[in-house]
Amino acid sequence: PFYLTGAIGLLWVLTWYLFTTSKPDQSVYITDTELQYILDNREGMRDQRPMTHVPWRAVFTSRPVWGLLLLNWIVSWVHYTMMNHFKYYTANVLRITDDLSQSGAIFAEGLVMPLSTVSWGFVSDYLINHKYMSRTVNRKVIGFTSSMLLIPCLLSIPLAGCNGPLVFSVNVVLCYCRGIFFSTMMSNPQDLSPRHAGLLMAVLFSTASVPGLLSRELVHQIVDESTDISKWWILFLLLAVMLVV
Repeated sequence: PFYLTGAIGLLWVLTWYLFTTSKPDQSVYITDTELQYILDNREGMRDQRPMTHVPWRAVFTSRPVWGLLLLNWIVSWVHYTMMNHFKYYTANVLRITDDLSQSGAIFAEGLVMPLSTVSWGFVSDYLINHKYMSRTVNRKVIGFTSSMLLIPCLLSIPLAGCNGPLVFSVNVVLCYCRGIFFSTMMSNPQDLSPRHAGLLMAVLFSTASVPGLLSRELVHQIVDESTDISKWWILFLLLAVMLVV
């Protein structure tokens, strides 16, 4: 899955270069209604002068930016670990075969996470627009709560033992909580600095790809005997500790 999503990302970049423009009014695909909506809702973008330089010093000395990078890095580590190795856990510990009739629930995260991310984006906007929460409180509460909910989900997987349906159900809940976190995380660069949101998002996703490489090696070091559930216990406990820290 890690390499497949990377290949899809390359296709997305190609599409991006073919269909995007520097300014909304330069697009040949946008309608007048869409253009006016964008122009009327560009919060924090009152100064439309082009950037002459990238404020790298301000970016890398910002405590909110470092906090966002660290939390996203840890949740991404959990995300890539589960995405790349959950199937190995089910095959070696639960003895689930490659028959899709038995292991189809593994692919539920492909549906649950996008739905969770999009739906909670609407929930966040509703809470902010109706003054139930400030934007800052909303991002902190939803981001922190969703990341902490990952801990009981991670520990419940080895606790479930060889109960396949329960393990799959817990994994679906885990994916749902990750989707909630990403709905908040992907809005944060726009909140922190609308003018440099693209730069912050690039830094965020570039650093978040590192766990996809490192987590694989860590799993192989810890789980040297793939059928030994005690080894998997160590892995899940380590992920939980990372989230707590």
